[in-house]
Amino acid sequence: MRALSLIVASTATVFSAQGATLDISTLASGTQFTKCIKTTDYETKKITEAVEVADYDSNGCCPDGFIPGVKTYNKYHGAQVICGFQDDGVVKFSTKTTGGVTTCTYNKCYVNNLNGHTCKDGSKMTINGCCPKGQWQADCKMYSKSQTSNKKKVNYCLSYAKSYKMEGTSDTKDDIADSKLSLSNLYLYTPCTGVTSTGGGSVVSSGSGYTLMGNGACHNSASSSGTGDLKFVKSTEKVAAACATACSAEATCTGYDSRAAGCVWYKIAITKSNAASTAYQCYKKGSAAAPSPTPTPAAPAPTPASPAPASPAPASPTPASSCAAGKVCLNGKEMTCESDTIKTSLAGFEATFKNYKSCDAKTQKYTLEVSGYKTELQAGKNGNWNKYGIGMMCQNGNMYYIFTTDTKTETWEGLKAGKTDVVVMQCLLKEGSAAAAPSDASGAVQAMPYFAAFATIVSALL
Repeated sequence: MRALSLIVASTATVFSAQGATLDISTLASGTQFTKCIKTTDYETKKITEAVEVADYDSNGCCPDGFIPGVKTYNKYHGAQVICGFQDDGVVKFSTKTTGGVTTCTYNKCYVNNLNGHTCKDGSKMTINGCCPKGQWQADCKMYSKSQTSNKKKVNYCLSYAKSYKMEGTSDTKDDIADSKLSLSNLYLYTPCTGVTSTGGGSVVSSGSGYTLMGNGACHNSASSSGTGDLKFVKSTEKVAAACATACSAEATCTGYDSRAAGCVWYKIAITKSNAASTAYQCYKKGSAAAPSPTPTPAAPAPTPASPAPASPAPASPTPASSCAAGKVCLNGKEMTCESDTIKTSLAGFEATFKNYKSCDAKTQKYTLEVSGYKTELQAGKNGNWNKYGIGMMCQNGNMYYIFTTDTKTETWEGLKAGKTDVVVMQCLLKEGSAAAAPSDASGAVQAMPYFAAFATIVSALL
């Protein structure tokens, strides 16, 4: 069973009045969506455009002219707000009218951001998952579908890569985890180019220092992924920023690919990608890059281009024994919030935390506010980096990016009880509006000034 690591974990979004608007792209992929969307906006607007939203009525139904999303379609990526999920992953979506009264059982709806895919004409998909007619990329296949909601036909699209396989797990019980839709666990055909299952929908880049070379595994000029001393290194790390951070700190690492089972680090002189799969991408260390090649359709039954090593190397370099106790170290070098490799990870949080308002240390939940509308989100562990756990923590009203002494779940649960002695490094992401400065933040620095300098680069790479 694979677990999805998300930078942002969401509960319900709070709105009040019909006629309010929302930019859905501010919600991470996998976030629960609890509003109704104006039907015409659902069919015509991009996910980055403000849409009109409304509340469910007392019978659990959307008002006329609005829909909760569309029922998710088995095995395919479809619209960008999908519904029908029960907590066990089973999908049910229905309406019933008795005695003139209509009741609705939409179950839970979630965001599935497909904005990483670019249509043939350079545009992005509309919220219903469609490119303009005749503007689908050659390596992306689609079906036109419709659903009747509130007695009105709603159009949407299904899509998948021309070179496809089944991805995720067939067990629906792992589809919902920590109140989020685990997109990496959904049993779906390979998505079209640019769509990933790591959250955010678009291809996840690692900041300034890396260049997207294209889809699939990284190759050198001889079309090899590396042999002998230059053989690639497999990992279980699923967080793109952490993959980049570890590669940046290792002199022999030349780049990585972002496959869902865990990124792979390379030692070869990367010149291209093999375009064997659209499910993951190759990133070359260094910002002066060759242009990304146009994806080439692979054989009908794609297989991973890089063979699995017989004895996988450690996921990332083991910290040297000379590292001081209680410090975050990589290759014998102490890491701080001012280290370039850590700053690369911090830069990925800028877009989210520009909307930060407050947090609750007892629940480790925090609140974002966009255009007057508030969303309560769950902080916590995002993944692992070497022996450390990495994620976010609320303390004294402020939000921090932290490293913990180990990767255990109970370590992170202990933060809710104030057990912060497990934190070996914390970097300030954003202060709350009424928060006092933390008394034990000697190792913390404010990351936001750095974000300003990188904002343009990061947004261009995402």
